[in-house]
This record gives sequence, C-alpha cells and structure tokens, in this order.
Amino acid sequence: MSTWDLFKTYSPGAAEAQPMSPSPTDSQPSGTSMPLTSEIVHLLTTYQTGVATWMDLFDRECTYQREVLRRCTTSELLVYSVCAFTAKHLSLLPSGEVWANPAGRYYSKALQILISCIGNRAAAHQEDTLTSTMLLSSYEMIASQEEEHSHHFYGAMLLMANRGVSASSAGVDLANFWIYIRHEIFVALVNEAPLQISPDKWNVRWREGETDEHMLGNQVLWLVGRAINVLYWKEPASDTRQDILADAARWKQSLPASFHGIKYGEPDDHEFCKIYFALPAAAAAMLLFHLLHLLLLAEPTVQDSSHIPEIEHHASEIAIIGLSDICQCVRNFSVQALFFAAKHITGIGKKLKLWNVLVDIEVHLGFSTRSRIKRLEQLLAASA
Repeated sequence: MSTWDLFKTYSPGAAEAQPMSPSPTDSQPSGTSMPLTSEIVHLLTTYQTGVATWMDLFDRECTYQREVLRRCTTSELLVYSVCAFTAKHLSLLPSGEVWANPAGRYYSKALQILISCIGNRAAAHQEDTLTSTMLLSSYEMIASQEEEHSHHFYGAMLLMANRGVSASSAGVDLANFWIYIRHEIFVALVNEAPLQISPDKWNVRWREGETDEHMLGNQVLWLVGRAINVLYWKEPASDTRQDILADAARWKQSLPASFHGIKYGEPDDHEFCKIYFALPAAAAAMLLFHLLHLLLLAEPTVQDSSHIPEIEHHASEIAIIGLSDICQCVRNFSVQALFFAAKHITGIGKKLKLWNVLVDIEVHLGFSTRSRIKRLEQLLAASA
C-alpha cells in the first residue's frame, strides 16, 4: 500500500462525518516521551541536517528541522515518517543498501498509523497527518524511478483542500503548503501540464519592499507557477508572458544585495566561473528567476529570435550556479533549472557539462534525475 492507495478511496466529507478512531499508537499521552532506539536517534539526527533542509529551503522558521522534530518526541506517526524518508534517502546513496530494509519497515509502520489518523478533527492531529503525508509522499517520490510523480502527493492535496490550507495559513500548515507547491511545479514541468492548484487559488499576500530571502523565494515560485499555466493550459490564461516578465523585473529590482551573489575564480574552458551566495534560499530563488525566463522566452519554442542572447544569458547563469559549490538542498532543487539550461544553452560541450551535473546529483545525492537525462537524450537525438 502507498499514500496513493490510501487516499484514492478517501472522501474528506465522509471522513469528517464519521472520523475513524485514532490508534492508541498514533501519539503518546501528553507529556510522555516517545521511546527511542539508537537507530531512530541516528535517523532523526541525520534527518535534521539532511532531507529536512530540502523541505525548509524557503522556510525562515525551519519548520521541518525544528517544529517537526519537536513533535516527534510525542508522536510515533511523525517519528516513523521521518525515519522512513531519511532511511530511504540514505539507501539511495553510494553503499547505502543497508538502509533499504529499515526504510521499508518504518514506512509500513507510519502508513499503518496514518490510516487510523485520517478524519481526526483535533488540530494537532490534522497538522501531523498532513506532515506525515508529505514525508511519506516524499519517500515515495525519491523511491520512484518513473517520470510520473503526480499521484504521490495526491493525499496531501486532498488534506489541504479539505482544511483550506493555503499561502495565508501559518506554522506547519504554511510550511507544508509551500513544500507541496514546489512538488507541483516539479511535476508540471516534467509532464508539461498545468498545476493542479492554480496560483490564483494560492491566496498569496505579498508585502511591499519584502527583504526576507525565504519569502522572496516563494514569490518567484508564484511567478513560475503562473508561467507554467500560461504555457500548458489549453484555455487562454488570464496572465500573459509579458505580464509575468514585467512582474519578474519588479521582483528583481527589489532584491537585497545578498541575492545577487558574488562571482569568483577564473572562467573555465566554457567561460563558466563560480558564484557564492550567503544563503541557500537566495541561490535557489535565482535559479527560479533564470528558469522563469527560459520558460517564458523559449518554451515550447523560442518566442522570437531577438530573445536568443537573453535565453543564452539565463541558461549560462543557471549553469554557473549549478557548477558552483552550493549546498545539497539547492543542488537537489536545481534539477529542473539545469534541465532547461542544458536544453537551451548553445554548444555540445556546455550541454554535456550540465548533463554531468544531473548525473552526479543522482549518483551522489540520491535524487533521481534519470527521466530528465532521458528527455535530454531524446531532444539531442531529434536535433542531430
């Protein structure tokens, strides 16, 4: 069983009318600590400095590194969900096969408890149920080598819709909303399809003169989401490419200095130097900014030949970030930007350099890139 199997028969209305009785193991009594083992402690510690940083990329509060771990002390559901996701990631790293069985064991335990939690109206239970679903869905996504990922987060979408979770939510719900949106964008770009939750339904509230890097990262996610719907909606979108490009220009003009990065070192044979960002969120946001321009100027085909120098610029800027010494959470996040940069950059040598970065991400970081590499192979063969 998977979260997809669980939620495809789940009716939020029915669950609210007749909530299931929670399992006695879904959480510990108030004030009672969760019994731990040395293996669980190792996985919790590894999680905090590993996959939790992926989840918290645009979260100033570091919700998954802090609040989720706090809740783990009294919740078997969250402990097993965290351990499942972390162990699965470890199992995909070089020499990580030893973690495959523990990953499956924790996943099964978490899923069993999750079944009993669906429909529980207690606020804390609802937040933890959504968080567990996000963690287990992330487990399923990194475990899957298929191109089709859209069904993995189906349960999270149902839970958020049922409770009205959006960009105006707070705390754990807000963190989960933006994690879901990042997943939606990844899947939409792979499948060349519109988002399941349209950006005009996100209920965003932006502040004038925003300087927080994490909030600015979520703003550019919103711009990318709008661009995806312009590209892939069959019906005419309310946005236009020009509208979004104008909003992107205003976004860039308002950025604090930390977003611009500092280039350093001598250019390599392909004229790529390196760039340093003080904060991971700034590096990730700039990847999105350049990706946004590739989507609007060059997808599904180059919109105007006069855009070619600008397309080359944005592809090169993505390459520079991807080839720099960036942290793992940004490198994993860079997959889609690197794919489109490799697709549009000029020169087989530059394309292969970015191709190799995608290969390294899967080999060394355990995040599957093979579907993107396969697509690049197809595009290269078609253009030969």
